[in-house]
Amino acid sequence: MRIIFIILFLISCIASTIAQEGKVPNALLSDYGWLDGNTAVIFGHPTTMIYGQVTTKRETVSGYVTNVGYVSLSQTLESLGKIWKATDKSSEYANRMADSLRNVVPGGYVYLYIERPIENSTNLQYFFIIIRDKNDKTVYSKYFTYKAPNIANGIGTWWNYVATEIPVELEYPFYIYVNDKQSEYLSDFKFRIEDVTANGTVEIFESTLSN
Repeated sequence: MRIIFIILFLISCIASTIAQEGKVPNALLSDYGWLDGNTAVIFGHPTTMIYGQVTTKRETVSGYVTNVGYVSLSQTLESLGKIWKATDKSSEYANRMADSLRNVVPGGYVYLYIERPIENSTNLQYFFIIIRDKNDKTVYSKYFTYKAPNIANGIGTWWNYVATEIPVELEYPFYIYVNDKQSEYLSDFKFRIEDVTANGTVEIFESTLSN
């Protein structure tokens, strides 16, 4: 059990460090050009916005951005494996940590990035996600708690993001629904996540811990 907490603490610290430095873990998460039907490769996964409130590029530039990214368990293990090797961790240690992680987060991690022109509207407590399989059957949902937003320097908007563990296995393709409790819509945003591309290496753990 102690090992599980160590792993979760490690990854949560990475996410917190990036947020405190005013960075996002992948530049495409904060890209302003996303419209319905657009696809971007984020963390190696083709990610398509099926629909969302924002329907024109002019509206996105005004400060309304909602994006997701997905990091699979295998990507996480690959990235952490490089760290363990570089820090001379024993194979026994690496295998034990990897087994614990497989038990805790078999579905990997979902990243949510939001940006709004109003500070209060960007607090994570107003958002939740629903993950559904290719047949649109719900497999997992997560309601976020209070997390104050960051101000985007020089832009006049506010942004926030979170990395959340997925404790169930996922099969491609799957859908991530992002819902805003402040809106009038039953479902605000829908994204399709597909299997990783050939160039699907995740750099977030490596680049952060190498500093």
